[in-house]
Amino acid sequence: MSVAIIMLLLSPLNVLPQNPARKSPQAPSWETKGRALIQAGRFEDAIKFFSQIKQTTPKDAMPYFYLGMALMETGDLSQAAAELDEAVRLDPMKPEYGLFKASALTRLGQKELALKELSPFNDARRINKLTSAWIWLLADIYYRCHQPDDALRVLDIMGKRSPLDSKVDLNRGQAYLLKGDLVSARRAFEKSLRNNSADNPAAHYELGKLLHQLNELQSAKQALKKAVTQSSKNPEYAYKLATVCLVLNQNAEAIRYLQRVESSGTTHPEIYYAMARAFRKVGDPAQAETYLERFVEINGKVKKQTDQNREADKFIAMGEKEIDQGNKVEARQLFLEALKISPQDWSAHGYLAEMDLDSGELDKAYRHLVSMEEVEPDSVIGSYLMARYWFTLEDFVQARNYAEQAKAIRPANAELRNLLGEIYDRLGLRQEARNEYEEAVRLAPKEPRYQKNLQDLQENSARPER
Repeated sequence: MSVAIIMLLLSPLNVLPQNPARKSPQAPSWETKGRALIQAGRFEDAIKFFSQIKQTTPKDAMPYFYLGMALMETGDLSQAAAELDEAVRLDPMKPEYGLFKASALTRLGQKELALKELSPFNDARRINKLTSAWIWLLADIYYRCHQPDDALRVLDIMGKRSPLDSKVDLNRGQAYLLKGDLVSARRAFEKSLRNNSADNPAAHYELGKLLHQLNELQSAKQALKKAVTQSSKNPEYAYKLATVCLVLNQNAEAIRYLQRVESSGTTHPEIYYAMARAFRKVGDPAQAETYLERFVEINGKVKKQTDQNREADKFIAMGEKEIDQGNKVEARQLFLEALKISPQDWSAHGYLAEMDLDSGELDKAYRHLVSMEEVEPDSVIGSYLMARYWFTLEDFVQARNYAEQAKAIRPANAELRNLLGEIYDRLGLRQEARNEYEEAVRLAPKEPRYQKNLQDLQENSARPER
């Protein structure tokens, strides 16, 4: 789907749940204020606000959910996924939480994990209970996970709710294209435009692209001109129209369309290449050479980074599968291969740091932890692993600093609270340790290790504090 459609589906106004569950007594007032911050686009303020709310309602899933939503809008996808994971853990019966977590995982490139989160929606009855905005998001996630049949299944449900909504057939057409069914795709785009031709640039664009592919050039140009007219600042639309003009030898017209979006060439280097072609065709080799040099420079950078990220993600996905199967040696090698390709990859460093901590290889762990901190200094996972590292080295002051930093973000994590209790215990701060152990037991009452720590502390409570 186009960037515009994806952003619409992720808009806070469209995806806020209508009936959030498990409200604390204070929820109506703080929730209203926090939602207003998100709806106003004040995402940094929303992040600070919901981070504070978590401290007062650590077992309420809603602050984690809204915090994850705000973090997604700022582009902090890893932290957003972590917050949404906590929301799902605290309230697994709320389907919207898992759905939005799947959206974050998809944007992180973790499609298999995203699809696992969507497994409840194999049942059409679960989908029918969602609001329309959530159904749109579900269809979009399936599309981005390259599951066109599932996307079409969801869109059929949406079509029954809104049979005249042009977006249903626009998205159907995009799903059919993903399947390679050009006939059905064309039929869907044309139906979308019959329902709405005056304000439907994405459908005009998709139809124009398809007609270009079918070599119906004049019809393609007319469709793309309508897309550009309705969305004049979209570089993809202008570029595609220009390429059709170049095929039709309408070179001066192609240059005019490209010059409108020339400033987007740094992120869409294909614009520079098209301009080089156009100027060469109108007999201006000097200008053509200038734009070709720009294309080569920018495209090389973009392609290198894209290829590195894609290859690194493949190794990380394979490493995660090996971990799931208990093959830590194989997983370690795969994560190391990911770092050879993308040395700053946060996930690879995170997996390796945890594995090195588990095996007692502290020097190796520290190198990975430092790299994680450079990439995401405020990561709760990074802070927790740093706390483990310093605890193992018996530098309990440093361990406390990192653990408290993680606690400020994730107060309802039982493992973290237990670690903080152990740190305070070693510092001789018995009451603080007791508080943390009690909270760990409250959060995870079936974990015997937490209960044992609390019991041991109580039995030794006669020892004086420092």
